[in-house]
This record gives sequence, structure tokens and C-alpha cells, in this order.
Amino acid sequence: MASTFGGLTYQWLFDGVPLVDGVDVVGSETATLTVLSADLTNLGIYSCIVSDGCISTESGSASLSLFAPGAIVQQPTPLATTCTGNIVLLSVGASGDGLIYQWLQDGLSLQEQPGKYENVDTATLRIVNANVADLAEYTCVVNDNCGGEETSTSAFLQFGDISYVVQPSPACAVQGDNVSYTASAEAGGFSIFVQWYKDGIPLSEGGDFSGVFTDTLVVQNASVGDEGAYSQRALSLGPNCVLFSDEVSLQLNSCFCVLPGDMDADGDLDLVDIQRFAECFEANVASITNCACANVDDTDDSVNLADWDAYAPILTGP
Repeated sequence: MASTFGGLTYQWLFDGVPLVDGVDVVGSETATLTVLSADLTNLGIYSCIVSDGCISTESGSASLSLFAPGAIVQQPTPLATTCTGNIVLLSVGASGDGLIYQWLQDGLSLQEQPGKYENVDTATLRIVNANVADLAEYTCVVNDNCGGEETSTSAFLQFGDISYVVQPSPACAVQGDNVSYTASAEAGGFSIFVQWYKDGIPLSEGGDFSGVFTDTLVVQNASVGDEGAYSQRALSLGPNCVLFSDEVSLQLNSCFCVLPGDMDADGDLDLVDIQRFAECFEANVASITNCACANVDDTDDSVNLADWDAYAPILTGP
């Protein structure tokens, strides 16, 4: 029998069938029905018949929807390694319905900044042009439709940029000499893979070259074919940052300048000498001995316009 409150009686219906208080519901004969521990069996249409004596009316219907509570099932990478200028992605994985995401930086909500902090209210935060200013603690707060909230574990950035602590130095050699170049790079504790290049092309171990994958390259029994520009490429393993050392040139038989301006020591001054003179322009011959023959004027240690003015009148070959 429906209860009476102030002359009115109430009876709640589920899919058209009168409800009775029990383990699933209470208040079936009151103005407020409470569904206990709602599950799939409680999904349906609810309505209430309100009576006043012989007069009764049925309320509009209401449906019950169930939402799965939110839960983080995959935490962000604790330490995201990257290179300065790269794009960094930090992600969480969550289950549940109606999820709302918000990324935090050092505990403060990040605001959307196109070109810097993007997708701050999604499962994946995008940090554009990462740099040292972005070194911070990143967390993600996940809310669900039922008022639940969970915060992810922390993620931090780590940069693996390379810097050279030792640059290769120019070498002075004559044909048949062994020539060595040494460079040393570091990357903030990351392991580094190095390889030497000649004229922008990676070298292979063997033949004239040894130490191709070490800090010191040795050009053995140097010949004219070994002349060129040498540099070392360093790669930090993990972040995969890349940096080349300074280039140094190998020019044989130009250590001792018998004839000023004779850059290839062949006894005449021609177009080959002009090309090598141009490569040495603005060089300091005290530190780059391969350019000693370009210092034609010989009034200072710099290869400059005064040397060219002295050089041009004595050119002899094509």
C-alpha cells in the first residue's frame, strides 16, 4: 500500500511495475526514491504515481545511466629524454566514462599555448620547442562523471644535448705521414656514439683510416687522396641528439713553405693554389700551419687582403 504524506500517496514504478523497498531500493512509497549500489539490473525507466484520494497522476519518466569510474591505468614516462628544440609528448592512459584531463606543471594547471604547451586537457600533453625553461614536474589530473579524481605519477624532462670539450686541431703533414685528429664530446651522462667524416661522408674502418669510431682518428700513410675536411659526428644514445665537431682540413706538403703562395708545393702558382688560398682566408697561420704559405705578405699572422695584394702579381700558372 502506497504511503500517505500530507494527504498525498506515492508509488514508484520501474519499467511500469510497482517497486517495493528491499536490497536494491528504499523510499519506493515516498517522494524520493533511492537506488542502492546501482548496477546493470537497475537500468530502466522510473516514474512515480502521486495520488490524492480518488485523484492520481503519473510523473514523467526518468532513466538511470551508469558510468564506469575513472582510473589511471598507464602512468606517464617518469623521465622523458629529449634534445633542445624537440617536441616532447607526455601521456597517461585512463579507463572510465566522461573523463576530463588537466595537465599540471609544478602543481599549477597548464594553459593552452599554441606553439608551446598544447593539448593540456587531453590524455597527451605536447611540449613544443622544449628547452631548459621546461625543466619541471608534470602530472595529470583525471576526473570522471561521478566526481572521482585521480592524479598521475610525476614526469620530468632530461636533455641529452651534446657539447664538445675537445675540438680537433689542424695537422701539418707531408705525404706518407700518419696524421691524427682528436675530439671529445659529452652529453650529460648519456652514452655517445661517434664516427668520423671526410668531406661530409662517413668513414669506414680500414685502409688508410683507423679509430673511425673513437675519439682519435688516424690517417695512415697519408696520400693526396686523403686530403679534405675532417669532422666527428657525435650521437647521444637515448635522446638521439646529434652534433658535429669543428672541421679541420688535411693538405699535404704545405707545412714548409719554400715558395710563398705555393699551397700545393708543386713549384708554380696556379688555380689550385688560389683555391687553397681562399680556404685559408682570415686564418691565423700561427694556429693553422697548413695555411702558412698563404701568408704571402708575412707582416702578421693573419691571411688577409694584404696577402692577396702581394699574391696576385706573382701568379704564374693557369
